[in-house]
Formats: sequence, C-alpha cells, structure tokens
Amino acid sequence: MQYAKVILTIGAILLAIGIYFLPKVVVDNDQKAVAATQNETPSKPATDSLHQVSIPDQQLNRLDGLAQNLKGSENTKKSAIFADSLARTYASLNLWDSAMVYGALAVELDPDLNRWIAAGNYYQEAYSFAIDQGEKEALGSKARDYYQLALDQQPDLLDVKANMALTYLPGQVMKGVLLLREVAEADPTNELAQYNLGLLSLQSQQLDKAQSRFEKLVNENPNHLEGQFYLGVVLFELGKEEEAEAQFLKVKEIDDSPEVGALVDDYLNKLDH
Repeated sequence: MQYAKVILTIGAILLAIGIYFLPKVVVDNDQKAVAATQNETPSKPATDSLHQVSIPDQQLNRLDGLAQNLKGSENTKKSAIFADSLARTYASLNLWDSAMVYGALAVELDPDLNRWIAAGNYYQEAYSFAIDQGEKEALGSKARDYYQLALDQQPDLLDVKANMALTYLPGQVMKGVLLLREVAEADPTNELAQYNLGLLSLQSQQLDKAQSRFEKLVNENPNHLEGQFYLGVVLFELGKEEEAEAQFLKVKEIDDSPEVGALVDDYLNKLDH
C-alpha cells in the first residue's frame, strides 16, 4: 500500500488561508495605541469579504459586538482583551487569517507570555493549511518569532517547542525532527511530540519506530483518536492483520461518526481480502 494514500488529518476541513497586512500599532502609550486601533482595525468582522463560509448568527453577532467594543475602547489593556476575544472566536471557527490579525494586534497592544503563545498558535495553524510555499514560509517564520519570545521568557514550554517544530515541516525536516526529539526526551508523555514523530516515522516507512511512538501515545491517552487510528495503520503496514483489525475496531469504539467509520472500514475491507 502506498503511504501517499494514507489520510493524514481525520475530518479536517481545508480552509483558504489569506494573508492580510497586520495592523501597525504603536504602543508608546495608551493614546497612540488606541488611535492606531481605531484607525486600522475593522469596525465589524470582515466575514463577507474575507471568508466565503457560513458563520452562525450567534457567533457573527459576537464578532460584531467585540469589534465595535475594540474600536470604541480608549484603554490599551481593554483593547488587547477585546482583540484576544476576537482572535479566539475566529479561531473557534477555523478562520485563522482573522485569528492571526487579532492575535498579533493583542500582542502589540499588551504583550505577555500567553499572547505570544496564542499568536504563535494562530500562525502555526494557518501554516498547516497553507499551500503556497512562499506563504507557508512566511507564516512559519512569524509563528517561530512569537514562540521564541515565549521560550526566551520560559524555556521549559515543551508544547510550544513541539508546535515550533511543526513549522519546520515538511521543508526543513531535520530541524523539526530534532526539536520534536528534544521534547520527547524531556517528557516522553508529551502527546504533540510522540504523535508527530510517529507520523514522520510512518511517512519514512520506519514502521517499528512509528509503532513505538503511537503505542506510547495511546498508552498515555487511550482516547487519542488519531494516535489509535495510525497505530492501526502501522500494524496494517507491518502485516500484523489480527492486531490491526482489533486496533481499527477500537477506533470505531472511540468515535462512531460516519467519517471515521468510512476510514476504518476501508482498512477492514482490505484485511478481509
């Protein structure tokens, strides 16, 4: 079986990620920052022009209210809180372009550790969906900038290191792998590191290593759906048919949705032949 046919993200909905200029906010004092926010931040969510997706009315109203509050705010710290809320709401809708804009704005208005991490996460998520290589490199670089600010302040943030590692993939594989290994060695229970090292081992057909990574992952978190699924894939590739069948049935116990069921049944049907 060709690995290229293995689906790497279960149930992922690919969204078109656009890059927009970030607001150029000066934070010398409250007055300058708020003035920049009022001049350059959209007065209402740009959902119609930026995103050809359907947003529930409740969420749309929330976005509109938060944007109006942000525009009308005369206090930098309050403006940053509104920007945080806008970023989180857009992120909950998988609208990473707008999440990036408002996450970056929150950092500019009132930088702190949590905002650096959040902004890095928004850029990393957008990076994971980007197709154009130039766009991908720009997003990854920006994510790493934010993550590095957080790590400079608190070097033991292993999840941040793991997410940073993902921004090197697939273009700079060894940098990503070395950083993920560093995380896994520091904490063998780190799910991000074990999962992504497992995927990389599977991709390079290092099946024994992949099995070990996924087994560590699901032993630590039996409900990790993707980990359980890919453990089944590895067992299938290794020709361990009985173990693979049992593993795929376990996946269906964890998630009985039609989408996951279709993926699992495809493998189970191959095992029957």
